[in-house]
Amino acid sequence: MLTLAACQRGPAVPELAGYGTLEPAVAAVLTERLTALSAARTDADQWGRLAMALEANGLTPQAKDTYAVATTLPATHGRWWYHLARLRARDGDTAGALAAYDEAIAHSPDYVPARWRRGQVLFDRGDMVAAEAAFRVAVNLAPVDSAGVTGLARVQMAQGKPQDAAATLEALLDRTPDDRYAYQVLGTAYRALGRAGDAAEATAAGASGEPRWLDPWASEVGVYRRGFAAMLKEATTLGLEGQHAEAIALLERLRTERPDDRELTVYLGGLYATAGRTADARPLLDGVLRAFPDDFDATMNLATAHLFDRAWDDADRLAARALDLRPRDADATRLRGVVAWRRGALDDAERWLGDAAAANPKDAKALAWIGSIRLERRKAAQALEAYRAALARDPLLGDALVGGASAALAAGALDDATRWLARARKVAPAHAGLAEVEQRLQASGKGRS
Repeated sequence: MLTLAACQRGPAVPELAGYGTLEPAVAAVLTERLTALSAARTDADQWGRLAMALEANGLTPQAKDTYAVATTLPATHGRWWYHLARLRARDGDTAGALAAYDEAIAHSPDYVPARWRRGQVLFDRGDMVAAEAAFRVAVNLAPVDSAGVTGLARVQMAQGKPQDAAATLEALLDRTPDDRYAYQVLGTAYRALGRAGDAAEATAAGASGEPRWLDPWASEVGVYRRGFAAMLKEATTLGLEGQHAEAIALLERLRTERPDDRELTVYLGGLYATAGRTADARPLLDGVLRAFPDDFDATMNLATAHLFDRAWDDADRLAARALDLRPRDADATRLRGVVAWRRGALDDAERWLGDAAAANPKDAKALAWIGSIRLERRKAAQALEAYRAALARDPLLGDALVGGASAALAAGALDDATRWLARARKVAPAHAGLAEVEQRLQASGKGRS
């Protein structure tokens, strides 16, 4: 009877002390989860939430054990099996991961990431037949989900079918033409087919590509992330993704904990400037430079803030100072070129931007901006040369495509302008200059033909 009563009460709740020394913020979130679990020991979701909090804060072995407990309790979904499978796969336990993914799929058959993650495990163990089947199910459920499609293409490449892989990826890119990671894989397929020119263009388009795979269940783990390092990492990721408001909110919280952290202050000041909050950026960065006048990043960020404020002299002075601190630095060189452009010193701007493009062979924007400067100077043919050079580095660069269309119009090459615009509509439909160039083309009589 005692054993039966214990089972009805649920598994034993862990003690906070068992997790070792913790940062106060991590201890607080785990205490919150343990308290909720103590009131509902037979609730699989309470165990799963504790596991997510453990995983989010780097306690991965404990998280895996806790997910395993959650899977022993009744649930209406396969979420906890899914998370257990992810951690088993991360540990190299392919058999255990596949078994857990099978359970997750049995409970939540429409959750697509379980399908393609299962395919990845099968691919890694070399079972291409099973991997192809898993990825095909994922693609059938979500035809525009890059994870499933690129996974299927990688299997087709491994099976010696580059033509099939190229067709698979081309179909995806017809629907989502800005998927840079898909271009990376497509470049490999084209190379295997001997299509060197196409391979070079696809590889250039995918050079900066990272997988953009939607996985809501995996993403929700981050809700429980606490502690300085974890939150800083999350803020950095958000900043790189352009989610400035969310990144700034996290950094502001971190700065209340560490107001004297110079790197944190400089990074926050830079994000303020990028987000247009220059009134917030300037005092932070000025304070850093008063104490540390040789701080390169603070100098660059403050120059950017002055650039956005149209304070050309201050922006130029700081950009020049950045180059004094790091001579021939590509980013500082490019910034000085942009400042010169905005203040109307077009000869200097073109020279600095040319130096920046030479210093960084991956910098396509500097070349596109040279094209825009030449277009301002009514040098349409030379502008087209710069835009083509930019596209050789990044075939998806909207500034170059829209600028090239504008330059072709200025040169009277209406058919060329139509082709440039067709490509721009496909890969950069939200570009701010697209509508204006389209109106000019329509006025010329070509329209959308």
